[in-house]
Amino acid sequence: MKRIIIVALCLVAASCSQGVSGAQTYNVGVDQASPEGEKFQYSAYYPASVAAAPGDEIVFTNDSTEAPHTISFGVEADRSNSPPVVTPQGENPVVFSPCYTPEAPTAELLECPDTDLPEYNGEGFWNSGVLQPAPVPDEAGAKEVTVQLSNDIPEGSYIYVCILHSLMAGTIEVAEEDRISPDEVDEAGDEAAREGRESSEEITEPEAEREGDTVTVSAGFGDRVVSVNRFAPAELEVETGTTVQWVARSPYEPHTVTFESTFETPNDEGALAPGGVASGGEYTGGFSSSGILGPEGGPFPSGPFALRFTEAGAFEYSCVLHPGQVGKVTVT
Repeated sequence: MKRIIIVALCLVAASCSQGVSGAQTYNVGVDQASPEGEKFQYSAYYPASVAAAPGDEIVFTNDSTEAPHTISFGVEADRSNSPPVVTPQGENPVVFSPCYTPEAPTAELLECPDTDLPEYNGEGFWNSGVLQPAPVPDEAGAKEVTVQLSNDIPEGSYIYVCILHSLMAGTIEVAEEDRISPDEVDEAGDEAAREGRESSEEITEPEAEREGDTVTVSAGFGDRVVSVNRFAPAELEVETGTTVQWVARSPYEPHTVTFESTFETPNDEGALAPGGVASGGEYTGGFSSSGILGPEGGPFPSGPFALRFTEAGAFEYSCVLHPGQVGKVTVT
């Protein structure tokens, strides 16, 4: 009878289901692939929490078809000490490249003292740099990073975040006991990803808003986890003299509104900076870009970005950050 009770308890508490012992390698998915044609971005870690022991390693792989992400330890939950994502000079290398400092980061951190990532001992700022989404060519940047827990890391909860996405966070619970097997962690991640896909079905596309001679278009939209990387509406017809403004409607995801883009990747010089016809100006064609445009209260400059269309024609534009996110304004 005693053996039967122990087995039953193990079936309920997965921590003893396979008798995990010794150093383990766990896998955590970063985001996941979008269904074909939907351009969904799932800014979450799968699973969001992993129990590990000192000496274990956790491999993070960016599975997104839409966006880059980071694995960043040492940033406070309220992001108050997070290094800025962009500066007047462009991308902050502390965010976009691997960076380690034994001291906690600050909101003024612009230079990285060490780009070699050591084992993680629970202290300081440990940042993977940008993990590129799956479709990006391999030579353009890393898509996964391994966090090796040091043998002397204290037991406790260690929060990591994506610096690029203000609502994206996960936890490593470090303890000698209560681990489950890597296969069970994979199953937990798959289940969480399935739930994320189901939640995306509840998101509705916003319509254009008209007030006087101004029409508002959504540059992306979504909820706290899912960003839909589309312009809504993607095609708009207006009369000459109309002002069109773009507002980032995802709670966390930035975009650009770029007419006649000359950029091949977001890493190109000037790709994330405003350029050409400035917001509020009259537009008759040519290059014009909002630069990086995010929601209010996030780490990116917020909009809206607006242009007044004074000449008839069809004007196509795109988001530099999200290939395939395109729109068109037809002026009659």
